[in-house]
This record gives sequence, C-alpha cells and structure tokens, in this order.
Amino acid sequence: MNLKSILKVLTLENLDKTPKSFDKGMSHFNKAVQDFGDSMGSMTKELGSDIEKSKKNQKERESINKANLDKIWSKRD
Repeated sequence: MNLKSILKVLTLENLDKTPKSFDKGMSHFNKAVQDFGDSMGSMTKELGSDIEKSKKNQKERESINKANLDKIWSKRD
C-alpha cells in the first residue's frame, strides 16, 4: 500500500466509525517506527565500532607495509 491509498482510507468518516481500530493501528505503526529507529541506532553503533577497529589496525598495516617496501628496496637488512 502506498501513502496515497492509506490517506484515502483515513478519511474523517472512517475515523469516526472506527476510532478504536485507528488507535490500534496508530499504536502498531508507532511501535514499528520505534523498532526501526532502534535498528538504525544499533546498526550505526556497529558500523562505528568497525570504523574504529579499522583505524586502529591501519597503523599496524602501515608499519608492516613500510617494512616490506624497505626490504624490497634494500633499505633494511
């Protein structure tokens, strides 16, 4: 269902006839939005920790790469 069709169903006449079902629907919708927000928050946190871990490992990789290049160009024994 797209937004236009949902808005057509939610006319004032329909809301007056079924206020309980509308409240129940809005409560489910609210819960779904909150769950989505929680999921996005946890995913953002997870991605942030991966970036931190990657930055930490980057320095170690840089020193290993420099040592290997020095060995290739015979700057180090």
